[in-house]
Amino acid sequence: MAGLEEPPLRINAEQPGGTPGGVIEAVKRAVMIALKEGLNGSTLGLELSGSEIAVEMEYPMVKQKYPGIWVQFSFSKFINSGVGHELLTKTLENEGTPEERVNWELIREFQFEGTVSLTIMALKSLERDRISDAVVTMLMFARPPEYAITDRNRDTKQFRGLMDALSKNPYVAIAANHDETTPGGQTVTPGVPWDPEQLGYEDTYSFSILGFCNIVFRNDGTYSLRRVDMKGDLPPVDPDGWV
Repeated sequence: MAGLEEPPLRINAEQPGGTPGGVIEAVKRAVMIALKEGLNGSTLGLELSGSEIAVEMEYPMVKQKYPGIWVQFSFSKFINSGVGHELLTKTLENEGTPEERVNWELIREFQFEGTVSLTIMALKSLERDRISDAVVTMLMFARPPEYAITDRNRDTKQFRGLMDALSKNPYVAIAANHDETTPGGQTVTPGVPWDPEQLGYEDTYSFSILGFCNIVFRNDGTYSLRRVDMKGDLPPVDPDGWV
């Protein structure tokens, strides 16, 4: 590997906590984080719920998780970015010690498409409707950034918390289609997991996403899911260096 140049890539941190999950889990966690950030910045009077809104990957089975949002995701397409396309990244093992050595690892890039479904669950119809309104607002009414700002004190980012958080997730790149949201319909469930007499109120909304991620293959046979960003300053190209 002598003479190899470091590629023009920035490898961000891998999924925290040592989770063995892959792309599906990473997407769900990204949506969960984005929803929490968006709801915290909402101005739609969600204080009517009287408690924090839980956002989970699992169906809520206890009363403490109500009201809440259940996040689901499924692929519609998953493809390699190119035919046999692989990159190399350089890492240091045992950095700062006499055993320090350079290790080259393979990166394979992937593109995917899929559908995110958000199921809103509450014990009151008004709670469900208020949370549903907040979700619809974050998905459909998010304002794009202004091209010309005449007053810097104006709020030019109304309802963009969810979309901003999705775009900044360091583990998987996600572009959400917030031009179209598909409602699944409101329902009333005769019974909840802890009480068969309690009514549960649900509502579902789905939106499509386009994603990009990469797998860093290690020499020990494992891999880690990370996001790769191209640097803005690529090295100059020598036209005589093409093969």
